[in-house]
Amino acid sequence: MEEKPYQIKEVKIRNTILEAINAVTNKIYLSLDYQTITREAVAAMIHYGKTSLASIYEYKEDTNCLVLKDYSNEFSPESKDLTRILRIGQCACGEAVLQKKIIFCEDIAADKHILPDVKRVLSNEGRTSAIFIPLLFQNRVLGTMNLLFDEKYHFEDYELETLLSIGKTIGMAIANAEHIALIKAEVNQRKQAEEALRDANDKLEKRVKERTADLRNVNEMLKREDEERKKALEALQKREEELEVQSHHLQEVNAALKVLLQQREDDKRELQENVVSNVKDLILPYIEQLKKITTEKDQRTVVGILEANLNNIVSPFIRKVSSKMLKLTPMEIRICSLIKEGKTSKEIAELLFLSENTILFHRYNIRTKLGVKNQKINIISYLRSFE
Repeated sequence: MEEKPYQIKEVKIRNTILEAINAVTNKIYLSLDYQTITREAVAAMIHYGKTSLASIYEYKEDTNCLVLKDYSNEFSPESKDLTRILRIGQCACGEAVLQKKIIFCEDIAADKHILPDVKRVLSNEGRTSAIFIPLLFQNRVLGTMNLLFDEKYHFEDYELETLLSIGKTIGMAIANAEHIALIKAEVNQRKQAEEALRDANDKLEKRVKERTADLRNVNEMLKREDEERKKALEALQKREEELEVQSHHLQEVNAALKVLLQQREDDKRELQENVVSNVKDLILPYIEQLKKITTEKDQRTVVGILEANLNNIVSPFIRKVSSKMLKLTPMEIRICSLIKEGKTSKEIAELLFLSENTILFHRYNIRTKLGVKNQKINIISYLRSFE
């Protein structure tokens, strides 16, 4: 069956569409890098889009603007500066983003969506018409492909469908690239995290080793200290045992000393008793005989002194005075003994063969040393209080 001419034309159109889509797809899918995709997409559109001026913009949802990502060599520096960032709502390609469909501008100079400065530059460069293709992926706009023409150009419906399909293909490739970039970033983050974890584990292991070594050293030090403490405790116990033995020995020595002191006191008391007994029994009787047979006054005086002194020897008076008042001289003690017996200064002077003034001088010294100088105290009574 022979095909009709319009059927042949439709088949050719479909072949052309598929050929264009396949060509663009083959170019952009050779790489998964975002920059390579945009570069290859611009090159493919120049080849199949009947123009030498093409550019790709990325849509930034957070700032609601389009950012220039790639462009053909015919793009002038002034055009790049003016169109590097395009605000949605202030450009024709922004309408492609908002409406998610191709926007065709047949006359740039008359289009209300193109800013005056951009119109001026494009008109100066001889740009007459433009078409703005949304780069779609799952009904989400990722950017736009912009094609500029030097003359007014009419697009057939199948051509618009082809360009929209190419836009979707580019959008899918960009989405894949972004996804792959995200995966790579996550992989890198995971690698960094693993490296950080490995470093942390290494540091932790090192810290554990250092801490273990420190603990081992501390344990050894504590062990040494414990051993030293045990030795010190043993030495202390030994010393306590020695002190206990010494204390027991001292107690025995003290007991022995007490016995010796008591014995000494007993011996002393016995000696005193013996002396007193001997004086009274062996000497005083002869003194009494001398007093009876002595007729001379001087001799009787000497005998009286001898008797008084012997009585003092056996009396506790001399011992009390001499021990309490160590500063008294022997002569002063003799005078104290005569004063106690009621002798006057004149009588004492005669008995000791001294002048009365000398006796008065000694009496003054005695009162001073006994602490009763210039006091109304009877010296005889005071001396007798020592008996």
